[in-house]
Amino acid sequence: MTNIIPLSELNIKKAETTIELLEASAAAQEIIDDSGLESFINTLGLVKKWGKLIEEKRKSDNAEANEIIKANNAKWKPYTERLEKLSRSIDAKIIPYQQEKARREAEAEREKNMQIASNLVAAGMDEKALEAIDRNDAVSEKDYKKTSTGFVTNTLSTRWVVEIVDPEQVPREYCEPNQTRLNAAVKLGKREIAGCKIYEKTFSVTRA
Repeated sequence: MTNIIPLSELNIKKAETTIELLEASAAAQEIIDDSGLESFINTLGLVKKWGKLIEEKRKSDNAEANEIIKANNAKWKPYTERLEKLSRSIDAKIIPYQQEKARREAEAEREKNMQIASNLVAAGMDEKALEAIDRNDAVSEKDYKKTSTGFVTNTLSTRWVVEIVDPEQVPREYCEPNQTRLNAAVKLGKREIAGCKIYEKTFSVTRA
């Protein structure tokens, strides 16, 4: 039978080898008498023990990694937060000015096209004048919402965003059921929950 090893000796290779042995053992066994039942239960006991051991190893490794991550976050996050705050502050100044700048430049382009059209009409070039007017119709402020400094380029863009202001009014299709809360409600005796099937299910509980 496969023996449990100390946590410190567990590695991926050992886990892989052990699980392959357990899978092969389970596939080869059949329950035809009490002896077969006991053998299968023993195999299940090993599966549970190894599952617990591997889970402990996973948590142990994660704990070590999490401590490193926490320390690293504590060291650097205050600086990124300050820069994000500074970015929002600068944006608050840039956006109104750049919007007005785009409006002025678009308006100047329209006025230029109209002057060109006027000059063409005076010269008897009506078709060319119409082309200038057509160009005017195509002028959009969004074409002027880009500013290049030689170092960086800043462009204003718009997009739709959503902000929850009243959770109770959010349609159900945008809400995710909470399985943890559902399980807790059933444990506390809840037997009817709309949209849920509540029933007794038999589980095998193995203790060594």
